[in-house]
Amino acid sequence: MMTEKTVAKHLHISPNSVQRIEYDAIYEGGQYKYQYNFKQQLPEAISMDEFRSANDQFSFIWCDATSIKQFEVLPNRLTKTIKQYFLGFH
Repeated sequence: MMTEKTVAKHLHISPNSVQRIEYDAIYEGGQYKYQYNFKQQLPEAISMDEFRSANDQFSFIWCDATSIKQFEVLPNRLTKTIKQYFLGFH
């Protein structure tokens, strides 16, 4: 059994977020159903770029290169931020 702190560290979220997700779970049909959309798998091909956003800071943007539908803008282009974000996928 893993502690909330261990789960939070593994998923790169706060222990409070783990508690909130557990609290918001709905018990149906003998199992828990979660109301949150966890990150899915990464697309086969991605496009990425950086751009100047508000206050002359650079942000990082990426999208599914084949469908151009799924995209995300990260608040900065720091390696730490980008790495932490992409490690959240499974």
